[in-house]
Amino acid sequence: VMVVHGWQRLIPGEILSAFTQGGLGLHGSAFGLPKGRGRSPMNWSLIENLNRFVLSLIHLDEGADSGGVLHSKKFNITDFETIKTMYYKLVVAAQQMFDEILLDGLKRGFDPEPQEGEPTYYPKRTPGDGAINWDDPTRVIYNLVRAVAKPYPGAYTEYEDERIYIWDSQPFSGDFLFDKEPGTILQ
Repeated sequence: VMVVHGWQRLIPGEILSAFTQGGLGLHGSAFGLPKGRGRSPMNWSLIENLNRFVLSLIHLDEGADSGGVLHSKKFNITDFETIKTMYYKLVVAAQQMFDEILLDGLKRGFDPEPQEGEPTYYPKRTPGDGAINWDDPTRVIYNLVRAVAKPYPGAYTEYEDERIYIWDSQPFSGDFLFDKEPGTILQ
């Protein structure tokens, strides 16, 4: 069996068929497959302020995250989550799923359940998508910062022709109103 994770390209059928048990991969979304196929589903889950993530172990086919589901694990997304802590949770969930099905699947074969429903797809993200729009509500900016923190390229703003990266943030309070443009450093 071939096991892949974090792949950026579709794996051709001739490669998948070279393995007697095929290929296994991990993909997830807040709603479970087939919703949220495509790129950067954990980043998008943070950006969209979602509170759960369903990681699925799938039997790979030639499509984009379209293979049958072998096992799934749900974990919560807290208000303090960052993309880095999401990856920690992904590792724990993946390890549990592999522990539960890999050896038996190698002996008896894998029996994936087809994905049901209309698929949705997340688009590719680029470093330029980390630009902060100071007209956005505080929660939108907070979600962006935590979604593109390290190991990703980071959220940023421009000041006097210099790019400034924001790696961490915490909403302060919605009780204070200031007569300043959004993004102004007050103190």
